[in-house]
Amino acid sequence: MPENLTLIAEGVASSQLQIKWDQAKNADSYLVAYKTESETEFHETTAETTFCTLTDLEQNTVYQIKVKSISLSGKEYDSDFCEPIIGQTFARSAGIFNQTDFLAFAATIAEGNTDGGDWKNAEGAVVIQNDLDFSDIAWTPIPTFSGTLDGNGKTISNLVCSSSVETMIGLFAQLSGTIRNLTLDASCAFTSTATSGINHYTGSFVGKLLNSSTIDNCTNKATVTALVSGGGIAGAKLDKETVTISNCRNYGTVVFPAEYTPTTDIYLGGTNDAVAVVELSAASFSTAFIGGITGRSYASSYTSCTNNGAIRINEGTSGNRVLQVGGIAGTSYGNNSSPINYVDCRNTAAIEAVTSSVDKNTYLGGIIGYVTDNIGIVLSGCLNSGDLYATAVGSSGVGGIVGSMATKPDTKSIGRESQLASCTNSGAITCDVIGTQSPYQHCGGIAGVVSNASATIEECTNTGAITTRMKTQAVAGGIVGETKGAVSGCTNRGDIIATRHNNNYCNLAGIAARVMASTKISSCRNYGNIVYMGAKHSKVDRNYIGFGGIVSEYHSGTIDRCEQYGMILDNPSATATNAGAIGAIVALSGASGKATISNCVIGGGFGNYDNQAADYGISKATLLTETDFTTRIFGLEVNPTTVTGCTYGNN
Repeated sequence: MPENLTLIAEGVASSQLQIKWDQAKNADSYLVAYKTESETEFHETTAETTFCTLTDLEQNTVYQIKVKSISLSGKEYDSDFCEPIIGQTFARSAGIFNQTDFLAFAATIAEGNTDGGDWKNAEGAVVIQNDLDFSDIAWTPIPTFSGTLDGNGKTISNLVCSSSVETMIGLFAQLSGTIRNLTLDASCAFTSTATSGINHYTGSFVGKLLNSSTIDNCTNKATVTALVSGGGIAGAKLDKETVTISNCRNYGTVVFPAEYTPTTDIYLGGTNDAVAVVELSAASFSTAFIGGITGRSYASSYTSCTNNGAIRINEGTSGNRVLQVGGIAGTSYGNNSSPINYVDCRNTAAIEAVTSSVDKNTYLGGIIGYVTDNIGIVLSGCLNSGDLYATAVGSSGVGGIVGSMATKPDTKSIGRESQLASCTNSGAITCDVIGTQSPYQHCGGIAGVVSNASATIEECTNTGAITTRMKTQAVAGGIVGETKGAVSGCTNRGDIIATRHNNNYCNLAGIAARVMASTKISSCRNYGNIVYMGAKHSKVDRNYIGFGGIVSEYHSGTIDRCEQYGMILDNPSATATNAGAIGAIVALSGASGKATISNCVIGGGFGNYDNQAADYGISKATLLTETDFTTRIFGLEVNPTTVTGCTYGNN
């Protein structure tokens, strides 16, 4: 007779009990019998070892269990049953203990109990009590979950979903409730293999987020392969839905594979707070919204979000319309009724955005690629330290914080203007061109383009080098490439370098390359060097080329209390008759009206680019002096320019 029959774990699951006993002499196998207190007959199962898991039991129920030996010598020598023991299963509300429980939980939701039904505890949460392994299970996403799933710090492994049919792929297809404290490890994978359709959302925890949904303190290490919309945490949040994603980390690659040919826009986001990759390799696409946190953000604010995962958009061969790529968000837009904030967000990863089709625009930012249809958007305390590289064949914007800020004037009641404030870039920025194309490409240490006159850049700093390899129409500024808004209190220490240029529009400046409206540039400092390595150039109208310590092309307004200390190096082939405009403060002044330069400190120097020198010839430049600085304050005057209160200084 078997001895020492015991429970391994009472209530190990809502539908299971595990038992063990000592090996019996001359036993070939064992017969296990069990029943509830209300049943008259025992159920029986055979065990080959001294361990048995009883399954498909009733929840929250007391069972009587006994075991006997099946003898090697024949049935007539079988032992009697041992004394029975008592075991009780958990109520479902005690939580999910194993794969069987989780599948039963999924079935409860599929039956219509979308909040978890009787799996909820007294606090209304469904709690995972153990790590779960989904080996040998072909996963179908749970349709819609409106309750709270608390992972309790546990990990799900080997959960794999690959489908050409499902349009929403993840642990859950849709979420209107909460997922928290859960990890999906690297053995999990979520893949859309559909070849057509526009509404495909692929994430790890959820395919599509619905209104009021929350994901908190969750970690994904699984690979996400997406057809249209994909994210390391969630595939998509649509339109005006209000959702919360907090304290989440993504270690998994988010990829759009080259073999897919999409017929619509693409949205990819990593929700990265770790070393991961968001990668787009499609042969063609329409508009691609790619972000380390989210591809496209509607009326949403972000606080203390960090992306450390590389973002790579490989060269497409045809059909590209627009790339909008950012370390946090590819694009941000809103409903113009409430303020939108990006506060203390960071990107530390390299971002590459490459396109090759004719007349296709690229917008790349360390934090946001493209801002549109927003009023009152404020980016404050944001930081980018990742290197940014972009190519373009259409007019484009590349900036350490924002690529293009095309915000609307504040005509409604939210009470503030759009602003870039106290942001910092230390990443190198490289703007390139493909083939013989000649688009405008605007590059800036903080912003590529700010096209709203009411938007401002304040107290921002750039230390990253900015290199433009454009053959024509190159615009690069230490703070902003082109702006209509005011710039104040900003500092640039990064060098601005132009290569391969061939005599058609090149604006380089320490602060703002082009200031396209009557506005004020104040209290800004430039320590960066400006180096022009392109071909010789001319002053021919509409072929403007100029280099300014603070501004290159200034339309009208006031440049006040600015300081210039960098060196400006021109192509040595330029002569007095064919040289572009060069000025310590502004190159082309008063392009569309009167301008004033007041109370500026002027230092630095001028020289020729030397392609044999390790420092481009900076050390050979001639410094301005107290006796000659007034002759180099501005280069070319279109409309009257007033200079007042300026002094010499070298720092």
